[in-house]
Amino acid sequence: ELPFILESGGWGELSGKRVVDCGGSKGAVMGAVKAKFPEVTCTTFDLPEIIAKAGLPPEGVTFAPGDIFNASTIPEADVFFMKMFVHDFDDQDATKILKNCHARLPVGGQVLLAEAVLPDPGGAAPGRPRQQVIYMDMHMMTIHGRQRTRAQFVALAEAAGLRLIKFQEGPKLCFVTMEKKA
Repeated sequence: ELPFILESGGWGELSGKRVVDCGGSKGAVMGAVKAKFPEVTCTTFDLPEIIAKAGLPPEGVTFAPGDIFNASTIPEADVFFMKMFVHDFDDQDATKILKNCHARLPVGGQVLLAEAVLPDPGGAAPGRPRQQVIYMDMHMMTIHGRQRTRAQFVALAEAAGLRLIKFQEGPKLCFVTMEKKA
């Protein structure tokens, strides 16, 4: 997954930009981004108890403790990145997360999701065998989360005041890029 994230995330276009990885735990993804794209300002944002146990951040990465459900604790960013994070939440909570990120973005700022995506009814699963994605969705429902189709990501974006501007399929994950409207 990390090679796809590094190759397909558009990080080279983010020189001088602030990127915040929401739910980034120990900062592995931001550490890899910073190592390959040193001109990107990288922050890993997670719950205070996660950050407290994370140890030292990777070189060039800043840790920021807070709560994704409290917008005032979320650092301002040009781009919010979330890897396999939004699928942990039902539509109501996922919309709140995206709205909170929206509140901390400038106009034109982006939310970049790396998620497994369900196929449209009767369609093929982007990047994964259909049965595997459906199994993942069933698992996520047991913890009140859910996998989503492309159309469902469009609906989430719109509900949060964002617009889906790019959808890129990868071998296991898809990048879903949303942008803050003017």
